[in-house]
Amino acid sequence: MSVKLAISDAITQAMRLARERSLLPTAMGSAEIQEMTLRLKERVFFSARTANLQYLRELKKLVDRAVKGEGINNDLAQLRIEARRMLVKLGYNPEQGFPGDAELGIPPAAAGSLRDLSSGKRLNLIMDTQGQLARGLGMKLRGMDRSVRYPAWELVRLMKFTSEHQREWHKRWETAADNVNWEAASRKAFTEGHMLALKGSPIWQALGSSALFADALNTDHPPFAFNSGMGWREVPLDEWKKHEPGVMAATAAVSLTEPASNALPKLAAKPERSAADNARIAMLLRLKANFADRERRRAAGLL
Repeated sequence: MSVKLAISDAITQAMRLARERSLLPTAMGSAEIQEMTLRLKERVFFSARTANLQYLRELKKLVDRAVKGEGINNDLAQLRIEARRMLVKLGYNPEQGFPGDAELGIPPAAAGSLRDLSSGKRLNLIMDTQGQLARGLGMKLRGMDRSVRYPAWELVRLMKFTSEHQREWHKRWETAADNVNWEAASRKAFTEGHMLALKGSPIWQALGSSALFADALNTDHPPFAFNSGMGWREVPLDEWKKHEPGVMAATAAVSLTEPASNALPKLAAKPERSAADNARIAMLLRLKANFADRERRRAAGLL
């Protein structure tokens, strides 16, 4: 069943979704997990090749704290320490896994590798990805409320990457656009080196689809894929018209559980935001600032 949200509750709902994901212990790898449906993917907290329910419960609590990102006790270094303590308490080591893992067919992991549940690579990836998903969803929902003045998104880099990485995302964009026949996506902007599409375009669903890309997260908002480093910039109406003057600015209705419809109905005009709405948006800005501060500290070697 599709869940429709009032835009005024966008930030609260994004945070609630991040916190209320259910738990699913699984011995499957990431490729197998990607075969799960989008509806289930948005609601369930996954950790590939982790079948210990008690650890998943504790890991989910740590992820919740990472998403909120408030206070020194919730920084990434502290959360890694607590996760490793829990793993030791539950008898985990990378060579043997949890007690009973061998019977489940879960293979051993090289210490320090991404498959090692205690490695910094693994824990950082989980915390960062879940936080990015919550922020991306919040931006998507808030952005739909601004679709009259800002009808489109531009896919942009949020972190420094090699030129090869940038070329890869241009190839992904072209693949996703071809998959949806460039519906509500700007060919003209792409020839000029920009990746622009209306907020209701099905290209966003295609860009995050594991049917097209092996590392995709099955979501229609940033980060789209593991370690993508990609995000959105809102595109104002006059800028969009310079690229696509003949394409009307339309947006899809917001749904947390189903892909955007090919029909792109206009949203009704919204009243001015209330004090409660402004407080929720302020929360999102604090979350963004906390994330940026954490990235600066990591770059400086402080985490």
